[in-house]
Order: sequence, then structure tokens, then C-alpha cells
Amino acid sequence: MVRTIHGWLAHLFAGLVALQVFAAGYGAFITVDDEQFNDSNFNLHSMVGSLIGALAVILVILVAVDRRPDRVRKLTLILFGATLLQFVLAAIGSSVPAVGGLHAVNALAIAFVAYLLVKSTRVQSAAVEHG
Repeated sequence: MVRTIHGWLAHLFAGLVALQVFAAGYGAFITVDDEQFNDSNFNLHSMVGSLIGALAVILVILVAVDRRPDRVRKLTLILFGATLLQFVLAAIGSSVPAVGGLHAVNALAIAFVAYLLVKSTRVQSAAVEHG
């Protein structure tokens, strides 16, 4: 049961990452269109980021409860670490633009790890079904 929930939440996480990329682009283009920066331009990006952070914590808790020493566990821990780093990069990036650029690069890493996690949960589910 825990593995099934973890798999569904991994899929949700990946979907939220896609929404987060949209939200970043949306905020950037609103800023350009308004010709002025306004924090509210990135409200959606901030809200989705908070959901992603909460979901990363839940995924780690689920994988800890299940206590499985496999690829899914490792990818979940990497995803959690990269997500935590994302919040640090965002905080520093508001005053150091180069770090803000790393925030965008780390987002690509998060998307890739989320993809690998979803793929791994699907492989694991298929193995259980055909088990």
C-alpha cells in the first residue's frame, strides 16, 4: 500500500514540476510585459514550489516507512536533497544572480530525477503485478 501511494505521489511530483516550469515562465513574461518586477508576478511559482517541497518531505517519509533499499529509495532521497537545495538557491539567488541561475539549472536536475523516480516506480509496480 505504501509503495502504491509513493508511486502515485511521485507521479504528482513530476506533474507539479512541469506546472512549476510553466509558472516560472508565466511570472517572467508578466514581468517583461509589465516592464517592472513585482513579487506577485511569481505567486503561482511560489505556491507550487511550496507544494513540491511538502510533497518531497512526504515522499521521504513514505520511503523511510517502507524501508526498501532499492533504486526508488535512492532516487527519492536524491529528489529530496535537490528540492531542499532548490529552496536554498532561491533564497540566495534573490541577492546573487549567479546563484539564481543555478536555481534554474537545479530545476532541470529535479525534473530529471523526478522522471527517473516515476520510471522506477512503474518498473517496480509492473514487477509486483507480474511477480
